[in-house]
Amino acid sequence: MLTAEQLVTAVAASTDQLASRIAQLDDSEVRSRCTLQGWTRGHLLTHLARNADGLRLAILSVRSGEAIPMYSSRASRDADIDAGATRPARVIIDDFALSARAFATEVRLVTSDQWQSSTQLSTVTGRSTVPARLLLEMRLREVEIHHVDLGVGYDFSSAAATTVHSLIGYAAQRLSKQGPHHLILKATDTGHKYTVLPHTVTTHEHAAEAPASALLMYLTGRPVASAAFALPDPPPWG
Repeated sequence: MLTAEQLVTAVAASTDQLASRIAQLDDSEVRSRCTLQGWTRGHLLTHLARNADGLRLAILSVRSGEAIPMYSSRASRDADIDAGATRPARVIIDDFALSARAFATEVRLVTSDQWQSSTQLSTVTGRSTVPARLLLEMRLREVEIHHVDLGVGYDFSSAAATTVHSLIGYAAQRLSKQGPHHLILKATDTGHKYTVLPHTVTTHEHAAEAPASALLMYLTGRPVASAAFALPDPPPWG
């Protein structure tokens, strides 16, 4: 598990990688479809910007002790994404950069003790008490996974090894008990092993070995360019 300090560094590195790849996109490229059904790159980049805004408010909750909603409502969040997706490419790219910068500024104001505390997270699905560092994990997942979804030539092989390991651990835990398969996965480049548990009693296991980046592509339901393993389809990631 990454520490809060390591997560801050990982989020910054992932954000910089994404910003570099989208910097020269033109209007046509931003309006082109990404790999998420029904969305263009403009939709996805706007979503990432509004996610940064929402998580910035959640981090302000860590510092204030009061639950500040990430979004006023699901409907307003979705409307903001739809409206933002039609803007010129330069505006969308700058919006991503400015929202990420504001998020990073708020992050720097959180003390070490506050990162070790719990906070009230208020999302469109309700309110819950979570470890403060979870907010950093949430942002890291959003940036890394949606960087792949943009369809700009990025996959997890370009991510830091510690980031990939952290995301695989989360994905394996999330998918456990969601599907019928018992998966035993080994990363050939790091030696780490991961387990996905079935939701029913089963005696059949599927085992595979592959680079960690390929395992993460598989577990998150993203296409693996040259899979050296045969595994059943994972449960939908959503």
